Amino acid sequence: MWLQPEKSYTLDLLEDLFNTLSFQLQENEHFFFVMHRADFLTQTCANKLLKPMEEPPAGYHFILLAEHPEQIPVTIKSRCITHTLHSTQRDDTHHPIVEVFTKKSCSAEEFGKIILSTTVNERET
Repeated sequence: MWLQPEKSYTLDLLEDLFNTLSFQLQENEHFFFVMHRADFLTQTCANKLLKPMEEPPAGYHFILLAEHPEQIPVTIKSRCITHTLHSTQRDDTHHPIVEVFTKKSCSAEEFGKIILSTTVNERET
């Protein structure tokens, strides 16, 4: 599920996310919430997301994208593993995850395979 606010996140915009979280996934099934402009999360929305992000139901994953990660509420950032996909020190424009968000579209299943095939892991991030 791709979420992108026009100006800032609202509880109405997140309603589908919370409704989706109420469904139990099949074993080995994965569902991703990709939140563009996560730096536009309001404090109210951030507070509502705390529990689902800290203890998501089995198979649910959150990916937050932000141009200004320092503006993501601290309570949300503390529950995240951070990975910078673009920096001034190296060229990440050909990273498979960056390509999904900038050059090509793919199904949720293909995206899951890309995530699993990348070298991004918790220890490195």
